Parts: sequence; structure tokens; C-alpha cells
Amino acid sequence: MKQLFFLVLVLVSSLAFSQEKGSIVGKITDKELNDEPLPFANVLIKGTTKGTTTDFDGLFRIEDLDPGTYTLVISFIGYETLEIPNVKVEPNKVTEINTGLGQDAQALEEVVVTTTVSRESAVALLLDQKNAVEFQTSIGAQELASKGISNVEDAVTKASGVTKVASRGVVVRGLDERYNYLTVNNLPISPVNWETKIPDLSLFTSSLVSKIDVNKIFYSDLYGDFAGATFNVDTKEIPVSGFTKIGFSVGVNFQSLSNDFITDEEGGDLNLLGFGGVNDRATPAALSNSTAGSGQLFTAQGQDAVNAFESDFDVERITAPISSGFSIANAGVIAQNVEKASKTAYYVGANYSNSFDSNIGDSFLRNPQGQLLRTINRGNSFAVNTNSSLLFSIFNRTAKNNIDLNYIFVKSTSNNVNDNFGRFAEFGANLQGVESKFVQSTLHQLQAVGTYKFNENSRLNYGATYGTSDYEQPDNTVVTLEQQDEGGFRFSTNSGRLFRYFLNTENNNYAANAAYELDINTDKSENADRFRVGLDFNNEGLDVFNRFALINLSGIGAIDIDPNNIDASLNQAFLANNNTSYVELPDTPFLDIETTIFAGNASYNLNFNDRLSALLGVRLESFTRNVGEDALQSSFEFDEFFVLPSFNVKYQLNEKSNLRLAGSKTYTRPKNIEIVPITRQNSLGDLIQGSTDIENSDNFNLDLKYEIFPNSNSLFSVNLFTKYIENPIERLIEDSGSFIRTVFDNTDEAVLYGAEFEFQTTLGFLLNKEKFNNISFGANVTLMDSEVTISDELQQQLNLTNNTRRLQGASDFLLNADLNYDVNFGKGYKSKFTLLFNTFSERISGVGSGTGSVQYEDEFEQPFNNLSFIWANKIGSHIETSFKLNNILNDTYERTIIDSNPGQNRNVSEVAYKIGTSLSFSLSYKF
Repeated sequence: MKQLFFLVLVLVSSLAFSQEKGSIVGKITDKELNDEPLPFANVLIKGTTKGTTTDFDGLFRIEDLDPGTYTLVISFIGYETLEIPNVKVEPNKVTEINTGLGQDAQALEEVVVTTTVSRESAVALLLDQKNAVEFQTSIGAQELASKGISNVEDAVTKASGVTKVASRGVVVRGLDERYNYLTVNNLPISPVNWETKIPDLSLFTSSLVSKIDVNKIFYSDLYGDFAGATFNVDTKEIPVSGFTKIGFSVGVNFQSLSNDFITDEEGGDLNLLGFGGVNDRATPAALSNSTAGSGQLFTAQGQDAVNAFESDFDVERITAPISSGFSIANAGVIAQNVEKASKTAYYVGANYSNSFDSNIGDSFLRNPQGQLLRTINRGNSFAVNTNSSLLFSIFNRTAKNNIDLNYIFVKSTSNNVNDNFGRFAEFGANLQGVESKFVQSTLHQLQAVGTYKFNENSRLNYGATYGTSDYEQPDNTVVTLEQQDEGGFRFSTNSGRLFRYFLNTENNNYAANAAYELDINTDKSENADRFRVGLDFNNEGLDVFNRFALINLSGIGAIDIDPNNIDASLNQAFLANNNTSYVELPDTPFLDIETTIFAGNASYNLNFNDRLSALLGVRLESFTRNVGEDALQSSFEFDEFFVLPSFNVKYQLNEKSNLRLAGSKTYTRPKNIEIVPITRQNSLGDLIQGSTDIENSDNFNLDLKYEIFPNSNSLFSVNLFTKYIENPIERLIEDSGSFIRTVFDNTDEAVLYGAEFEFQTTLGFLLNKEKFNNISFGANVTLMDSEVTISDELQQQLNLTNNTRRLQGASDFLLNADLNYDVNFGKGYKSKFTLLFNTFSERISGVGSGTGSVQYEDEFEQPFNNLSFIWANKIGSHIETSFKLNNILNDTYERTIIDSNPGQNRNVSEVAYKIGTSLSFSLSYKF
């Protein structure tokens, strides 16, 4: 199988390239009504029959234009006709015309003409998708705003084959977060959370974004760590003119509001704003980063133990407040010279939001014979989340050089309390557990991105970035107490857990890229061929500080603890005698991980006729990851060199439809947390641990796609895909008594194949009645299957329960759908009503394994159906409002295992909870 894939990649023949078209888009405003949008104005190409009329927003689009120079004629009954000469249309680009129309003639110098590849317009992005040689899926700022999408994570799940898994990020074609990659403005970004390969996509708010690319196809200029998708986030574009925009939002989660909301006692006003959380949980000097690896373990008893920590074990119950948020953005043109084609401008935008979320449910743990090991009747969690972000960009445009300078700041906090109570069969007792987990992540990223134009036929694209990030879990606490027959509680060394843990990671990365592009055979009537050669470099340094301090009982088996006043009970025990003390565990206190990537890439875009095109590429990538000696007193490293070929072929069946074929070889590296032997434990006693034996995966990818674009607003496509993965990385579930242990390892091979169906159109197009063009809808459906094959030798080594099964995270069925209704009430008041729905079929969330004769069945995540409603309003040219009702169905998130007892073979629940329905309102005003 592997050899077949590789032959297809390397031996695919050179094909020809199609002539690309250009388009003219723009906005016409009414000079007689303070530049309000002018609907139903006529826009024609002089001397041709090509033309259109503006829509309710004054927008127009004329596409499928041959490259050349045209005169644009704009007219409206009762207004002066405007002719704009010398409008240049370039292949595969969008020429934008913005002007006003009125009773008096408009001066040509007031007409703004720009030629760009638009990054925010949904229609322009659809045209780019049609014309490009590459497979493209892009989501622009206009679509994000109209559908009430608040962050990048929610945005990418609207693409076919993409969905979310609770607490584990985005899954693409059944491949979870470790198989994905993220760039911002085509540059790598510091990962923030050391437990994930890429930052949490929900950290990036939509207001900072111009467009998002979902690359499910590999090209030579992408990093080779690729199997699911590479997501690229483009930040805001250079503004046409200056503006200021302010916004406010409020919201409520009805489930959080209707339950006692539990939070720790360190949650103050600064915590609510996303600041002060670390200071309120200050780490003692003896447990600071500077002492890690020194060999001296922290201990404290008596009064020293009472005074050792700033934060408490105790929690409190409150009524969940209303969530809130605000945003402000300002943009301006510093200098502009039309004659010299130069412009300097800036954009600055800041956002803040908080939320009060909850999971209310229960959980169970069964042994392989189906017997209950624990029954958690109250398995709830509560989280106060904050997110703050800032984007500051300076843009400079000249005839020769374009450069953007960006500063990106993202800060998030999560103050999470897990509250559980249930029966543990091993101890014959009820246990009550509370885990307080405060997490703060901070990202600072500097970027310089630009293009230098040597002449009309050659250019240099370049970029450089430096970023730092911190991920902190200061003084988090875990408490498990055993209930006594008389109703009281005690901490027992046999059944209980009472400890504090501290995690701090410091990450820095610097990266750069440069690519030279040369247009060849420019005298041809079709587009020129294009040769591209580039270099990439990325270095990431990570320091992990990890400390545990537990309550040690010396000579006594248990102490009484009041669960409503844990700190007072502990202090009494500390002062009563020296039998109760803090003792640090000799775990892995410090890790030093450095990852370096050097890569060179080359591609050739081959053009011969007006039907066929090919983009052939190869990437040479060197990947090294070192874990320093301070971690385990012995270093280890991953060091590998990859040759990664790729091809993309496009055959234009006619002006409206294409047939595409793409193939590539890539690799997947494990996440940092998957390769280091740090053990994490929660209040239920469940463990997660990495392994130093994990290897990189090799991936072979093949796609075949048919797409048709009936008009500028419609798309129908079918994409067949398959992947062969050698040494796939998976999550395994092992037995650990009344607890479970999650570990990571490679299996032998996996094959994944499926089909993606996508459409978006208007009811007016289907009925051939223009009056129904204000009703639009779209959906993407993914059908797929997969099989993991495990050798007998590996089956014995890993003690896996099943030697053939589906790939972990892969659903047979995915669906994302939307229905939109646009209404113009007149006088500048317009509304858009949107319904969004997504779901997936059952998928494996954890691979069953065991020890000896104890075998756990595979764990399954059950379907989760999410329906949302958005009502967006635009009132004049200044005010926008939005109402959003999320998770209307309030479905239950559930994970199950199969009861394999004779005659059973049924799904039984392991975890089940609801996240609640939420309502939010936002208001913005643009000056």
C-alpha cells in the first residue's frame, strides 16, 4: 500500500495549466443619502453585454473576465452616469471599485480602485477557490460576522470533514489535534499550551481575522507535519480608510445560572478580568522554578505548613454572574500617495470576554466484566473563563515593497472546579472529590511579513517572527475524602488524595521564511508558468516545571476533614502534632525540550493550454527534537530527515466546473506531552502519562474532487479522499484498579477513506426566481470509514483489546449545515436570520487495552447534536446588533464502552453531562 502511494506521488506526469480569469467587485454608495449603500444600480462593462446590478448592500460583482483593461459604466435612474476608464483586470485577482453616485457628476479622482486577492469577501473567496490550481477552502470575515462565529475554532468546524471533540480540540477527517498544524500569516506561532501541538483555536477571536484557510491538501510551502489540516489565520487587512468601532456583549448560560456555581476562594475582581490569578496563587520560594532539578524536595510541617501557601483548598458556591465582553478597534491611513502607489496605514483592535460554563452529569467506571468499580452520581464541573486579545498592525505599501508589521497578544484564564461524589467498590465507601484547577496562558508574537517586487515577473515573499508564551497552573489542588458511616468525612492514605501541584511552562519560538517566485514564458497568450523556491526555519524552546506536594500522614492512617472547611481541618492537624506534613513527590521536576525544523521547498506551476494545470512540488525537511539531561538524567532525541513530494492537478471541464487531483507524502510528530513521562492525576484518581518510545507517523494522502460553480454565490462539490498512515499515534486506556490510565503509543498502520459532499446556493437560483435570492443555505456531509491493523507482536506488546478497529477519533458521518434568510426593512435597517446545525456519528475516543488478563473495551464518544440560531442586524451604516441562542437542543455529551458480557453486547455509559443552552447579545457602533 505504501509503495503504491509513493509511486503515485513521484511519477505523476506534468500536466498543462489553464488560463485564469479575473473579476471586478465593489461597492456603490448614494451621495444624496450620506453615502448609504445604493441598491439596484447598473454596473456594465462598456462595449460588452457583461454587467450586473448592485444588491441591498450596494455590492456588485462581475466575474469570468479575460485579463485586460476595461471601461466601467455605473448608472442609476435620476443620477449622473459615471464612466471609469482603464480598469485593469488581472488573472486570478480581484479588482475592487468603490465609489459614490449622485445627481452631480462624480470626480474620477474620488474613485478608489485597488487590485488585490480579496481576503474577507465570501464571494471573492469562492471565486479564488474556483480559479486556483490548489484545493482551497477559505472562510472570510464577512461570513464570520454574518453567522455570528466568535472564534477561529468555531469557524473551521464549518468546513467539510472538520469537527470538535470535547477537551481535545479540532478533528479533521477523523484525525485529532496532534495531526493538525497552525500558522498565522503563514508563519508558525508559539503553541501556548505544552499539552497541545497548536494553540487552542478558540483563543483567536473573529474580530482579529480577515480570513481563515483550511488546507486539507499538502503543498510544498506548508510544514510537513501534516495529516489532518494546516490552518492558516490571516489577520486584518490594510484599511481603505480610517474608522473606530466599539462593541459590547452580554450573555448567560441557563444551566450555570440555575445551579449553585462552584468556584475557588481566590476568584476576585482581577481574576474576572483575566489578571491577578497567578499572584493570588503564588508558589512558595521552595517550589519555585529556580529550585527545580536541585535535588532538594520541599517539606513543611507545623506552623510552616499552615503558612506555606497563599491559596486555599476550600471552594465556595455563588450565583453565576452574567457573562460580558467588550471590544474596540481603530484604523487609519497615515500617509498615501496615489501617483507613487504608496500607502502607510495602521490597525489596532482589542477584545475581552468572560463566560461562566458548567458540565452537569455523572460518570461510571466498569471493569472488563461489566462490574461497576465506581459510580459517580454527581460529576459536575464549573469554569470561569476569560479571554483577552490585542492586534496591532502597521502596513506599508510602495510600488516595490509591501510589508506588514504585526504584534499579537492573547491571554486566557480558566478557573475550573470539578465536584464529584460517588461509590468506589474497591474501598466499599463513598468518596467526595474536589479539584481546583486554575490555568493561565499568555502569548506575545511579533511578525514581519512582506513581498518585494523585483519586476513584473519576479518577487520575493518573506516573513520572520519571534514569540513567547507561558502556560501556568499555579497551586492547583486535588482533594478526595472518604465518607464515614456516621456521615462525616476523613482523609485516608488508603482511599484519599490531598495534594497540590504546580505546572509552569515557558516557551519561545523564532521562525523565518523566504520564497523567490519567477514567472516564466510570459509572452504566452495564457498565464505564465511560475517557478517557486523557498526556505523555512522554525525553532521552539520549551521549559517545563512540574512539582507535586502532598499531605503526608506519618504513623497515622487518617485524619478527619470537614469538606466545607478543609483548610481549617488541615491547619488543626498540622498544629496538633508532627504526623501531618507537606512532602514533595520526587517526580520529573524539570524538562527542557528544543525542536528545530529546517526545510527547503520548490514547486513549478506548469501552464500550456486553457484546460489543464499542474502544481508539482517537493519539500525537504529536517526535524530534530531534543529532551535535555535535566529531565531524566539522560537525554533522548528525535532526529529525522523527510523527502515530501506533492502534486496538484486541475482540469477545467468548462467555465463553471473543475476536476482536481492531489497527492502527497507527509509526517506527524507526537505532542510534547505524549513523549515525556510526566504523570497527571485528577480528583477521581485517573492518570495520564507520556512515553519516550513514540515514533513519528508517515502519511500518504490522495484526493480527487469535482466542483461546479453555477453562479457567483453557489458551489456544489464532491471530494473523494484516502490516507494511509504508518505508525499512527493513539490514546490507549489501561487498567489501574478503580482508576484508569491514559497512555500514548504507535500502532502498526491505518487506512482512512471517505467522501465529502458540499453545497451552498440560494433558493432563487434553484427556483430561477430572483426574488428568493435572500434565502440561502448550505451543508457539507462527510462519509468515511477507517481500519487500524495491528500485528500479533504489537498486540501482545501493547495488550490491546482489539487488533482491528476504526481509527481513534474517526466518525462514519459528519454534518455541518446552515440556513439563512436576509430581510431589508428599508431606511438602512437589514436583518439576517441564521440557523446552524452540526453533528457526528459515534467515534472511538480511547483505545481499549489492559494489563495481563484485564482488558478494557474501546471507549466511544456518542453523537452530539448542536443547533444554534443567530439574528444579526445592521441599522444604518453605524450600528450592528446580534442575538445568538447556542446549543438549543441541549444534547447530552456521552462516552460509552461496550458491555461484552455474554448476551449483552450493548453500550453502557461511562461519562454523561450537559453543557447547557446559552443566550448572548452584542452591540457595536462604528464611527
